[in-house]
Amino acid sequence: MFQKMDKFESLKEFFNIIGELDEYASLPANGIFGDRTISNENVRVIANVTKNRLCMAVGKNYPVFGHREALTFVGREIEKTSTDIHGSVQTVGDRTYTRILFKGVEVLDAKDSKIELGVSFENPMDKKTTFRGFGYTFRQTCSNGAGLKTMLPNMEITEAHTRDMMTRVPPVIHDFIERSLKQTTHLQRLIDDATKQKITFESREQLRDTMMFLFDGISPRHIKRITDEIVTLEPTRWDIFNASNYMTSHYPISPDIRGDIDKIAESFINMTRRIEPVVNYYRDEGLDF
Repeated sequence: MFQKMDKFESLKEFFNIIGELDEYASLPANGIFGDRTISNENVRVIANVTKNRLCMAVGKNYPVFGHREALTFVGREIEKTSTDIHGSVQTVGDRTYTRILFKGVEVLDAKDSKIELGVSFENPMDKKTTFRGFGYTFRQTCSNGAGLKTMLPNMEITEAHTRDMMTRVPPVIHDFIERSLKQTTHLQRLIDDATKQKITFESREQLRDTMMFLFDGISPRHIKRITDEIVTLEPTRWDIFNASNYMTSHYPISPDIRGDIDKIAESFINMTRRIEPVVNYYRDEGLDF
């Protein structure tokens, strides 16, 4: 599967990347059977005309809300705020994963590491037909990126690809960007609370078992990498959160798996969620912890 990562250091560079993304079009659906051409006016196909391939069958009113259209709306709304940005656009097949950080919009953790605030967007053109946005943070000390879908208030949008996308979605993006720039106080409070509460483990084995329990459904090799980043038996919630983000930021994993791990990691800074050490949960799958 085609994969590409483009990084940008300014809004101008972001727009340059957008201009190079694949172009999509809605085409009539025609099938050849022997000497006959079979068609249906109610069925069309979305094609990646840049890569010369068909992506999915859709209804006749399905809009072409491709990556260029979606991210151009994002860029224009950021431009209105006069905030400069940096980040990346990852292309995986016919999906894009865009992570945008606002320069100068940041907080500090207990170790005086800058935590940049930003947003992340996903746009699929391969049957997962939902444009999504949520909060995003980046810890400069360890170069850890983390998606935040629930812990920043009103910071998740999910917009199905419907016929009115071009008029309905831009105001949603506008409000989303405006809200995101006002989240520093809330983010600082989350970090302060998470750095104050320690989780005490009796042994590395208990730490291992607890991580296997908390990350149930995630591959043990990923959990081992997370556990290896926790160097103390008295980590804070913030330590566990960052160990998870270090793994997803520094090891090659699919965007879907990263999303699953981000969701679990985010729960560690939710002070209402109890984290209790557990025992006898070790899934022995040939990995030496």
